[in-house]
Amino acid sequence: MLKEMRRYSLRVPIFDDNPMLDDEGLFGYRMEQLYPIDFSNTQAISDDLKTLVNQVHDSGFSHGDLNPSNVMRNSNGSLVLIDPSRGGPLGQEVPHYIPSYQYEGTVFSTTTLTKSIFGAVMIDLKKEA
Repeated sequence: MLKEMRRYSLRVPIFDDNPMLDDEGLFGYRMEQLYPIDFSNTQAISDDLKTLVNQVHDSGFSHGDLNPSNVMRNSNGSLVLIDPSRGGPLGQEVPHYIPSYQYEGTVFSTTTLTKSIFGAVMIDLKKEA
């Protein structure tokens, strides 16, 4: 998913195309150093996050797991989304390995209770402030 999102110039981390493997298979990818979010200005984070997610949706993707641990800053200070492992192209069938509660239907969509997701993200951000 990161490769697909990168093709659309979406804000995802810079990463090595060669996967890291272990005895059980794919372990992950090396990526640029990322930084935790400064939670002192939740309104600015909320606005930037909404813009970022709208860009993802407008490019034809659903992230699928928007939560504070999957939003970081890169070395330029821009918000980036990480771990879109529960995401996919809008309109395509959701694979069986993605929990059924993740989407309201059987295809990747933006109707995953967006307001609730943003609300949960911002509540978590305020708790950590």
